[in-house]
Amino acid sequence: MAQRLDAARLLLGGETYESIIEKTGISSATLSRVSKCVKFGKGYKKYLK
Repeated sequence: MAQRLDAARLLLGGETYESIIEKTGISSATLSRVSKCVKFGKGYKKYLK
């Protein structure tokens, strides 16, 4: 879960998928799911404020 929060934080900061994968070690499939949640959901934003 911590990886996903880090990835969401980096996505909101404008990082690219490649750099997020390098920095966090998260898989591209998981990053894609996190990205969809960041774009269309409110869950991650609630925890990143």
